[in-house]
Amino acid sequence: MVRDDVCAPCCLTRRQFLPHCFVDRRSWSEIAFFFGVINVALTAFIIGRCPSQYYVFWTVKSVLLFTWRYISYRRKSLQWLMLELCYFGNFVGLIHVWFFPESIAQRRLTFAFASGPLMWSIAAMRNSLVFHDVDKSTTLMMHASPAMAAWTLRWYDDKLGDAMAPLDLPDAFRDLVAIPVMWYVVWVVLYYFVVFQCFGERIRREGGVTMVCTSLNHSIFRTP
Repeated sequence: MVRDDVCAPCCLTRRQFLPHCFVDRRSWSEIAFFFGVINVALTAFIIGRCPSQYYVFWTVKSVLLFTWRYISYRRKSLQWLMLELCYFGNFVGLIHVWFFPESIAQRRLTFAFASGPLMWSIAAMRNSLVFHDVDKSTTLMMHASPAMAAWTLRWYDDKLGDAMAPLDLPDAFRDLVAIPVMWYVVWVVLYYFVVFQCFGERIRREGGVTMVCTSLNHSIFRTP
């Protein structure tokens, strides 16, 4: 709602001013739409032409979009949402491809996170590809890009691709279930320590939002 006495010039009526008030927002949507289409086209091209290098594209998108998200979320006290498991899974994958690319154990850990909870989050959180909405595009990228990177590294990495070959049941359970669950517990402990112990009072004081609060507010078990 636009107030005439606050933002509209005295020489313009309310009806004349409204289009000018929203021109920046429309322009931003058009820019976001353009880059959203470019992103889809580049993703298809890179995976088809040089799949083993897709992780570079994923890294660039992560740096740009996560930086944008932190800046925009910080203004709304939503930055605490960026401590959730999906960001942790992206962090694990990026650490692997750039710092420990020859680690078979971390390759399997990355594959488990990317192909498990991150991919399931697309359905659970009803992600959608909306070109003109940067926030929705960021969420979809965060859940889908690690899985695409893991897939390309599994099948098109000459060095460690064979290391991801089918394992015996005990080894598969250990490397693709037990160890990822262990790291999930590590994230839970760290999350609890940071959100509820270190910054709990600050989050409440600033009216910050966390995924725990959001989940409880929308829980089907919540009593009226």
